[in-house]
Amino acid sequence: MTGPERDAPPLTTEEEDLLDRSARLLAAEHPEEFIDVSARVRSTVRATTRRSRPVHAVFPSDAQGGGPDTLVVREWVVVGALRRALAALPGITPTQIRLRLEADRCRGVEVHVTATYGAVLADAASAVRTATRSTLADVLGPEALFVDRDAAGVPVDVTVDDVTA
Repeated sequence: MTGPERDAPPLTTEEEDLLDRSARLLAAEHPEEFIDVSARVRSTVRATTRRSRPVHAVFPSDAQGGGPDTLVVREWVVVGALRRALAALPGITPTQIRLRLEADRCRGVEVHVTATYGAVLADAASAVRTATRSTLADVLGPEALFVDRDAAGVPVDVTVDDVTA
């Protein structure tokens, strides 16, 4: 993400105060890095506070042969579960997760991560894809996912934004 989302709601007074205090502390300690960090922090906060869309979850029928159980969860619930699962991967820090929804069903996921220096990026991306697909199936149920019959699962686009020591 390069800037705030257009549909992001305005920050509350408390959020603005917290950001202003944090910005003053950062500017005092590292003035040369302040402008870049400040823009990224504000963009991230705005992205995490945006409205959450409904996402359909579908689980198999019960033992009595009834129809599938359908549930609607909020997008932020799914993103939170994905963030926790990806943060548990060694050497990976998720920085942005965006669901691609069609008719309130998950059509794909865009994941941006930071990887540890020395990691094989192809292996890291593969681990992110596997963990993302597994978590989506756990949270939404495999029936809720739009999956192309020719694909290995729901599309997961992984971008490594940064490598850290």
